[in-house]
Amino acid sequence: MRQRRHHRRDAGLPLLLQGRARLQHLPRAQGSGREGREDVLWLLERVVARPEPPDRGGASGGDLTSARRSRAVPKITCYFSPQSGYAYLGHARVRAIARAHGAAIQWRPVDIMKVFAAGGSTAPAKQSPQRNAYRKQDIVRWAKAAGVPINTEPKFWPTDTLPACRLIAAAIAAGEDPADLIGACLAAVWARDLQIADPEVLYQLAAEAGLDALALAERAAAPETAALVEAYTAEAVEKGVFGSPTYVIGADVYFGQDRLHFVEAQLAAMKEAAQ
Repeated sequence: MRQRRHHRRDAGLPLLLQGRARLQHLPRAQGSGREGREDVLWLLERVVARPEPPDRGGASGGDLTSARRSRAVPKITCYFSPQSGYAYLGHARVRAIARAHGAAIQWRPVDIMKVFAAGGSTAPAKQSPQRNAYRKQDIVRWAKAAGVPINTEPKFWPTDTLPACRLIAAAIAAGEDPADLIGACLAAVWARDLQIADPEVLYQLAAEAGLDALALAERAAAPETAALVEAYTAEAVEKGVFGSPTYVIGADVYFGQDRLHFVEAQLAAMKEAAQ
């Protein structure tokens, strides 16, 4: 029987932390005593401290009255692939952030290969051995932080994501909240070793999410649903999206679930400005 690797890291590998967004993992990783941890925390506070709310005056919308702004619901548009490991790791957190700040999430499943091509990105599975080795370390760290299981070598990754994209788009078109279905698709890849290109698996996931699986499967097969996914993909490219997940608030684009602290900071600033 194939064994999954959940939250495991070879003790013989050096600990690699690429980018300042990973500094939060250092205090646990260091194990070098109180003084070392305090130095790291001091640095972390200064590197990833939340920025001052940007000035949104002038032509960008600052002429709205306070009453109109208070009635407006902040909106996060999330462009993602249903097989994206980092979308999986950020899914619960972006939902929690939206709830905490009274924001709505617009979910946009995209044809990620077209997004990669338009943005000049390389699909993760085709990146260098060094980058893929680092990615495995990184997703384990983030999975521990998020408290979710992770399989560093999922059986059905990469895969054809269009069937899942169309099922999710069908839920959106039907007026359903697709968040649980999206979470189920992501977990199917990264925690359950299920093939999300399989219609029977998708039917099962839709049912588990509490949706009318049969009605969604029929809608997903319609040409207009395929066209909707294409429209979401074109919209993503137009907005400068080049990978998954990407979160957009107004004109501001945040790539990666490790930028969600900036998303949260912007929503907090918007809430304060509306008061």
